[in-house]
Amino acid sequence: MLSAMQQPRVNGFPETLPPHERISILIEDVQKAARASDATRLKDLEKNSSIFQDFRQTLIVLTSSTRPAADLLARQIAEKICNIFVSKPPQGPLEAEVLAFLLSKLCQLSELIIRDVLRWMTANEDLLLGSSNVVVALITVGLMEFARVDVAIASILLSRNLHGLQVLAEIMDQTLFIDEPTAIRADFANSLIAMSAWLKEKSDLPLAAEIKQKVKSAWNASICQCGDHGQGQGQARPNALRL
Repeated sequence: MLSAMQQPRVNGFPETLPPHERISILIEDVQKAARASDATRLKDLEKNSSIFQDFRQTLIVLTSSTRPAADLLARQIAEKICNIFVSKPPQGPLEAEVLAFLLSKLCQLSELIIRDVLRWMTANEDLLLGSSNVVVALITVGLMEFARVDVAIASILLSRNLHGLQVLAEIMDQTLFIDEPTAIRADFANSLIAMSAWLKEKSDLPLAAEIKQKVKSAWNASICQCGDHGQGQGQARPNALRL
């Protein structure tokens, strides 16, 4: 009888290894590679990166499984990723984005998975907001909207929770205060209004003051860019919010 190491292997795995275990191993490998990588976003990775190779291998294992086993497997993997986001949130943006991207691909396989994920996000919204990396990743892949995040953070700030300020700062650092912003100031309208009201009540909020200054600097920079491109060209998205 062949030992485990001598058994026939399919795509690098023993043939007898169940698909769910294969994918679990691949996900763990992706997480380790993401943590070790110098890149911060998927778009920064080389095309031959081991992360992409393992990602493709995961999809191959999923799509090569027969139905209804494949559907059940996809739902189990989606649940696994969701649990990772809550129980052991990725410490880096790349790891979070890779997992969120895989989750978005799983959602494309079945409406049931989409419903499962949306239901899970609703039930765990408070826990999700504990990790800015997870929030930004879910926004990036289209599984969460800025409007929803903005309202949730504003609610936290209205309760005068300092952690809400930290999360807001981290999300804005990853989406607004970057060379190629994926957000505009209006995306954080409710949060910034709540923060400003808090700042008026209590001036000793260094992080809030820092966010306010960054927002003004980003706004001034966007106005300068509009002027450089001329009237009607290169204009920033409309923004009526002022601090």
